[in-house]
Amino acid sequence: MQNISSTFPPDIKLESLIAQNMPNIRSAFISILFLHSKGRAQEVALIYEKFIKKSDKNPHIKAQYAFAHFVGTVLFQDKPTPQQSKVVSYLLSDVSLLPCNQLRKESLSELPKSPEAKIMAAMYYRYNAKWKTAFDLSNQSIKLDPKWGYGYYLRGQSARAQNNTIKNNSIKINNANTAIHDFDKAEKLNPELKYQNLYIEYVNAYSDLGDYKSALAYMDKFLGIAKKREDSPRKIQELSTWRQSIASQIKP
Repeated sequence: MQNISSTFPPDIKLESLIAQNMPNIRSAFISILFLHSKGRAQEVALIYEKFIKKSDKNPHIKAQYAFAHFVGTVLFQDKPTPQQSKVVSYLLSDVSLLPCNQLRKESLSELPKSPEAKIMAAMYYRYNAKWKTAFDLSNQSIKLDPKWGYGYYLRGQSARAQNNTIKNNSIKINNANTAIHDFDKAEKLNPELKYQNLYIEYVNAYSDLGDYKSALAYMDKFLGIAKKREDSPRKIQELSTWRQSIASQIKP
């Protein structure tokens, strides 16, 4: 794909912000997630691509680049701009994706004591339905830093997500309970996770247990957050429809 680096107008402030956070891998991680929520993930991915070309031996930048690249493939808006769609197509092409995946693997090998590198990789693997790998990486992150809530959040997500392909009810119940236990720890350590999808994860876990009253309570919490931050009408409608489905499962 030609001239991908010039897809967006130059933004010196954004580039400076990314460079400022880069020395601290945790700050960089949080910044990438925040900028994704603002619909700027594709710009961030391209800026990181420029940095990685200059620092392709730095394992911290490898980890950050691989994460920014992954996040850049996940569109936040209901209606992406042509520029965003163009960059997503590029990021998912072999010419960009294959080298990035290699750098992710290298960063994990070169940063064995980095909980952030493990969580950034875990998010990628969980999104790509490699839940066992995501669970193991999250567990390693917790061992390295048991006071960081993101490890519990990702481990809980990964445990619950395994239920998508499991038929054994006792295993599903165990996974859901494990997830809820981890989500409780995650929220206590990092309350801001409620503004991501923590409450939705509670909804899924309690639904797996057949506890629809608890699922409904967390759905109402998340719906309140979504309305307050003015999420798109489409998303609000989808959540409202989901809420009705949960409510219908509650027996009088």
